[in-house]
Amino acid sequence: MSNSINPWTFLAGLGLFLFAISLVEDSLKDLAGRPFKRILKKHTNNSFKSILVGILSTAVLQSSSAVTLILLAFVGSGVIQFSNALGIIIGANLGTTFTGWIVSTFGFKFDIKTFIFPIIALGSLTIVFLKTKKLFHTIGSLLLGFGLLFFGLSLMKESVANFQQTFDPTLLKGGGYLIYALGGFLFTAIIQSSSATMVITLTALHAGLLTLESSAALVVGADLGTTITVVLGAIKGSAAKKRVAAAHFLFNIIVDSIALIFLPLLLTLCLKITGADSPTYTLVLFHSFFNLIGIFIFLPFLKKFANFLEKKIGNDEQVEMFSDIDPIHLDTALEALSIEAKKQLNRSILFNLSNIGQEDTKHTFKRFSTNDYSLNYEKIKDYEAVITSYALKVQSEALSPEQSELLKRILSGVRNCSMAAKSIKDIQHNLDFFKRSSNDHTYNTYQMIIGNFKDINLELKNILNNKDDANLFEKLASNLSLSERGYQSFIQKMHDMIREDVIPLHDIPILFNSNREVFNSSHLLILAIGEICLNSQQAEDLSRLPKGF
Repeated sequence: MSNSINPWTFLAGLGLFLFAISLVEDSLKDLAGRPFKRILKKHTNNSFKSILVGILSTAVLQSSSAVTLILLAFVGSGVIQFSNALGIIIGANLGTTFTGWIVSTFGFKFDIKTFIFPIIALGSLTIVFLKTKKLFHTIGSLLLGFGLLFFGLSLMKESVANFQQTFDPTLLKGGGYLIYALGGFLFTAIIQSSSATMVITLTALHAGLLTLESSAALVVGADLGTTITVVLGAIKGSAAKKRVAAAHFLFNIIVDSIALIFLPLLLTLCLKITGADSPTYTLVLFHSFFNLIGIFIFLPFLKKFANFLEKKIGNDEQVEMFSDIDPIHLDTALEALSIEAKKQLNRSILFNLSNIGQEDTKHTFKRFSTNDYSLNYEKIKDYEAVITSYALKVQSEALSPEQSELLKRILSGVRNCSMAAKSIKDIQHNLDFFKRSSNDHTYNTYQMIIGNFKDINLELKNILNNKDDANLFEKLASNLSLSERGYQSFIQKMHDMIREDVIPLHDIPILFNSNREVFNSSHLLILAIGEICLNSQQAEDLSRLPKGF
């Protein structure tokens, strides 16, 4: 056998391990589902319970990044208060060390090979033969994930098994702890899995390629590297989400710095517990130990830490929209609401245009990837929430009948903006599918749908840019009619193609649904412009025009 690392075997093992981690994580999310989210929401009313939830949930999901990303969504939507989220964040760091304990125990202390293939066989066959049963399919994916996880670990172990015969680990000692920590940070930031970094480090330590001290420094760096996933998830998010990411990063950098400074001392304490004959256990204990120390350091100061971050990372642009306008000044407040409602109209139109490929570098929304559709939709919802919240404060004041009617129309218009955007978000995967269709009839029908939709949204954008348009009602009514004609033309064309049997059966219901959602989006936007920009009578007249079906 060769006394060198087999790079392809090692990379194959690493690839399998990363894929397995993802499979296990997704399967556990599906199995946990709503109960898991309810636990996060319900048991976070004090710091101690929040920390415990963070530890247990991360140990179950096998990923601190997954838990923290879910937390980003919860904090961003107001489900969990930021101060309570801090406990989950610092608990998640300790929970993620559970993976190391499993791998160190079953991957190095027991001959797992005997069980790998039965687990993979059971998991994969369950997926294939019970794919219509969601629960069994998920359990099969979980089993397959665990099987592939240990199979990947086995490949990595074999690829370096003989390398220690020719490798002198003292060559790496000159690099110092910081070099190893930096390497662990960069590698984890790239692959976005501290668990994978831990397993590679355990493998190298077990094979004698790394000293215990060097391995410990790598693990410290990996602990910080895992924060990058959350930082990336919050860059375009709300201020609340940015606070979560900042808390995660600051907690890790402080705790990891302490771990590096006191690394020899901490390792000595761990060695007294595990003994010199169990280096992999010592490394995993070290990982858990310094994260536990971090919890004890931060626990008394969580509220002060939360206040510090809330002060440094201020309110969102959305919140600042009405920050200087007291609701008791009704005329000013209603004028501000009208201005922001018109901005919301523009956001919804630009969202629609970006989702059908009508790009403009000056636009708020740019079409980069499927993930951006949901992100941009969430921004629209965030703005809706702030506008609605402020409008309800204004509503509690003593309004005249005219002011009350205007406020009602603004609220309805803003709501219709979000519903119009949601219609397009919900069918985005269908539009992407049709755009790549190999059937000419399906593709041409898709072009017909989005062509009419694009023309209407571009016209609505021009209408909004043309302030004080005396013919606004007529233009909106014309676009409403254009939208209805496009809907009916589609119906007629589909009937003709179905009779001629030139369109795949699978595409028929999806095309009908897509056309309806596109029509709904255009119709809602037109009504929203009427509610926000027309007077009360004109808005009512516009809403009473026939809808076409």
